[in-house]
Amino acid sequence: MKNKCLALLLCLMLCVSVVTGCNLFTRNDERYYEAVVCTITFTDGQKDKITKRELLMGYNSYGYNYEQNYGQERKQAIDSTLDTIVDQHITVKAVEEYYKNANDVLFNDNETTYLWDRTYAALYENLKDYYDEVVGNKESTQEDEEEAAEASLYKPYEKKVYLVEENGKYVLKTYQTASTTRATYKVRTLADGQALNFEKDASKEFLYNSIKDLTIGADKEAKAWKSALNKYISTVKENYTYKKFKTDKDWLLFEANRVYEILRNNYIVEKYSVIYNTALHQDANTARVTVDNVLKHYSSKVRVDYETYKNARATFDSKILTDVANINYIYEGESESHFFYYNYIKMQFTDEQKKQYDSLQGDGVWAPTQKTELQKLYDSVQATVRDKETGKATDKKIAANSLLAEIQQKLQPLTPDVSDFEQQRVEILRDYLYLYNDDDTLKNAEYNAVAGIASNGDVLVGSTFTDNADAKDALKELYNNGNAHVGDISGLVKAEDGYYIFVYAGQPRNLFGVGSNFDISNKPENITVLSSTLLNVFSNKTLLDKIYDELTTDNFSVFQNLDIKNLRTSLVVEDGIVITENNIKDLYK
Repeated sequence: MKNKCLALLLCLMLCVSVVTGCNLFTRNDERYYEAVVCTITFTDGQKDKITKRELLMGYNSYGYNYEQNYGQERKQAIDSTLDTIVDQHITVKAVEEYYKNANDVLFNDNETTYLWDRTYAALYENLKDYYDEVVGNKESTQEDEEEAAEASLYKPYEKKVYLVEENGKYVLKTYQTASTTRATYKVRTLADGQALNFEKDASKEFLYNSIKDLTIGADKEAKAWKSALNKYISTVKENYTYKKFKTDKDWLLFEANRVYEILRNNYIVEKYSVIYNTALHQDANTARVTVDNVLKHYSSKVRVDYETYKNARATFDSKILTDVANINYIYEGESESHFFYYNYIKMQFTDEQKKQYDSLQGDGVWAPTQKTELQKLYDSVQATVRDKETGKATDKKIAANSLLAEIQQKLQPLTPDVSDFEQQRVEILRDYLYLYNDDDTLKNAEYNAVAGIASNGDVLVGSTFTDNADAKDALKELYNNGNAHVGDISGLVKAEDGYYIFVYAGQPRNLFGVGSNFDISNKPENITVLSSTLLNVFSNKTLLDKIYDELTTDNFSVFQNLDIKNLRTSLVVEDGIVITENNIKDLYK
């Protein structure tokens, strides 16, 4: 059973799958799971109780990262998870109070429809897992096609911060994009004209019937859905043995309620940052991460890498070829290897062409006649053209040599004396990299691939082209002794799986000086360099974006940029967060 999780916001996630897979779930009795681990008393007298089940689900969904990825002990990870859940409850309360004080509804008809749709979709996806199990579907061809199409569309990085200068100082601001769901999500109604709203009985009944309809009929598919639904409900029963529902319908509606509550609260937290926080605080879009935070973090990364690699040249060479995203210091000098970024368009052999290639190769020695046949084979290679709007493969093909000629023709007028010629080349080549490429490896990747030219002239390259002399020669020629320009391309390069066209994409470099005492935090103007340095010329993510992401996701909490400290003070009575240690202690082991 897959673990179906929906993002709360940024990193916080709560499971909507009935099976969480958490190894801390060891029992099924009511006393154990419904035990209260924390009580929150709000200033209006309302009390929120957090159960052990909610804590366990939170730990399994995101809290285990505290332990597995951030070195916390089990007790600390459990406590951190509980603290995040408390913050969520308080945030939900804050949004509810905001709408109450504004004399406005918490959810309008657009939003109730949206939440009904998400609840149905979550139940359907859970049920679909059982359906695939029943019919023996190990993979969904349709899903695979959709994923492939999605990968073939350029997706700009969604920037979270931007840099401004205020009163002579640089400040990071967060993008406050107002939620459009409230205004634009299409409302759907029942026969009585009422908008879908899961909190009303008629809408619950409609959801139940919508699921049940999948099982009606005598055909094979309906029977499979019926079997899947029985398995789904059986799993719910196993996880809640102490519930005494009389019918399968009651069990399914109980599961729907459980899923809805999670999705509802997740959505409320999303609303907080764009509605509540922005409305009450004029400086709400000032990032809690400061320019100094960014510069200190970057300085530390460079210092660590400098100390790590300064006397470990071989380790550095291997690391930069395979994991350039985690390299923050580059060897420089005439006697050093020179590394550069590259991308490629791959035109892959069909299955039939690959068989023909293998049959021609024989013992690895090409006879003259075989070479002739081999060239004919390569001449027949074609690129599949994808739809620019959907990313899906079309029936249209273009011969590899024709594709190369077309790209060369478009690039030819763009020479170094043309203003902004490299950026214009990038815009042209991006379409080809996405829409004529059989390899998704570098599409929407944070960085391009890296190759290098050693001081002795050898080509340093990753495993994909290690044994391909043609590829190495083409990459060396593309580098052009360091005189290449972004957007330079190779000719057609033969490989055992088809043709490649390589594209030069710049080179990694030190932005500032390096050394064991490297520190740019006392020079705020250097933030402008980070904000203008692209990680990948074919993307729009900058080094500033990357560092900001690192600084805002390490704590696995969505609340670090929100005013949770103020909310705790204003909404919760003094000493109003009471943790029942006795009901948690067994989880610390």
